[in-house]
Amino acid sequence: MSLALIWLLPCPWSLQDARTCTVQVNLDFSSEADVIRKFRASLALQPIATALFANSPFTEGKPNGFLSMRSHIWTDTDKDRTGMLPFVFDDSFGFEQYVDYVRLKRYLEMRGADGGPWRGLCALPAFWVGLLYDEDVLQAILDLTADWTRAEREMLRNKVPVTGLKTPFRDGFLKHVAEDVLKLAKDGLERRGYKEVGFLNAVDEVVRTRVTPAENLLEMYNGEWGQSVDPVFQELLY
Repeated sequence: MSLALIWLLPCPWSLQDARTCTVQVNLDFSSEADVIRKFRASLALQPIATALFANSPFTEGKPNGFLSMRSHIWTDTDKDRTGMLPFVFDDSFGFEQYVDYVRLKRYLEMRGADGGPWRGLCALPAFWVGLLYDEDVLQAILDLTADWTRAEREMLRNKVPVTGLKTPFRDGFLKHVAEDVLKLAKDGLERRGYKEVGFLNAVDEVVRTRVTPAENLLEMYNGEWGQSVDPVFQELLY
């Protein structure tokens, strides 16, 4: 992926979170105006990324009641450095306000997604590049999320780790928003002209079936795996 960095990282901020893993994507920006637009769009859509890539439904080998336990842990971890950052959506937001909050980096970090099998590793950077690196798509995302309230953004952050794409949102469910967002991501990649849309196949399957990776794991755990998580290490790593 051009202009995108991706790392597979454990999250060491708590003992619980150190047992889970995220796929982190870092994306650059060209100016203060550019970072404002990309930051707002990406922050609003982080819960959708969490839902699409939810993959931490087990603790100590048993279902933990979450689709993304990792994301749930982050709702109560290091609150001075994490969260939906409501000031990003203020008209006054810019470099100065961001520096006052935490040190400014030369890239934006996307940490909303759980880690997963290697075969889907490129899906996350493709998702974000398609959404943020095409001006028309980026504006469409900003228009789509412009009237989302602070309460709605917080609600999505708190509920998505449990209910994923089935999270109620306005007159429907988050899965309906995810369908629109995925289409925009594909459009953005198509216009780049690098034949990157295929990287979104894993995400496309989740949106089409409305079954997250975590729900797929739980189905196998309660079925063919005989309530054991051991097969995940042989069957789903790649």
